[in-house]
Amino acid sequence: MRRRNKKGQMFLLLLATVLLLAALSQLLPALQKEEIQSNPLLLFSTDGRNGPAAEGGNENPSASDPENGAASYEVELDQLTYYTVEVAGKGEEEPSYFAGFSNGEKALASWLAAASSAGREGKLVQKSFPEGRLQRPGEVPSYLSELMLLCNQQIRHLRRGADFFGSSWEEIETQNTTWKRLDLLLEEGRECRRQMAGLGAYYQSLKDIQAFGSLETGWAQWIERLEELKQNKDGRSFWLAQQQALAVVNLWRQLLWDVGFV
Repeated sequence: MRRRNKKGQMFLLLLATVLLLAALSQLLPALQKEEIQSNPLLLFSTDGRNGPAAEGGNENPSASDPENGAASYEVELDQLTYYTVEVAGKGEEEPSYFAGFSNGEKALASWLAAASSAGREGKLVQKSFPEGRLQRPGEVPSYLSELMLLCNQQIRHLRRGADFFGSSWEEIETQNTTWKRLDLLLEEGRECRRQMAGLGAYYQSLKDIQAFGSLETGWAQWIERLEELKQNKDGRSFWLAQQQALAVVNLWRQLLWDVGFV
């Protein structure tokens, strides 16, 4: 019994450390915007902060009407629905942030326990990306349709990621079938990265958008986190991979905002 209690205390301590890293990312006012965008891990606790959510899949380009702001491009993508924990901050100097990424509430119990042990209030929230049909006014750039296909591909991949993280770490570490699912997730994630690199190489105008470069970096770090999880098979890698998934969702929100979706 004493050994079990000690293991539980170490478990909460490790999770509390991950939560502390999330909080610290909010307390770095000296970082410039460029520095933050070049390191998406600094964004993992700001899910949904930069601009509105977006969505896409079935395209419907239509004539634009500059006078009334009517959309000239509409698209509806698949939707990613996930649960995360909103950890309360301590006033304006230390805002709230998000921790955990899962397709269900049960697997996030460890995040809630870690927040409580750190003296913070944690609240389970359900979020979606995108949140509705995407609309974009004005002239349609040549890369837009293919960018939406890429977004849809990555949304489906992240849904499978949320499903993988739907089991708690205690359940996953002893299940061989779950680790095989991680191999499949890695293979699919690498294919998404190749598709993104090809799109950027073909459309220089897309490559020149800073948010696209940030997304490329963020996606590469997502793959790295999954590779670390496969190699280390430990709780820390498991939790950091969830945080990087949140970062990728946020980077997509920023990119859709920057290319003109409203």
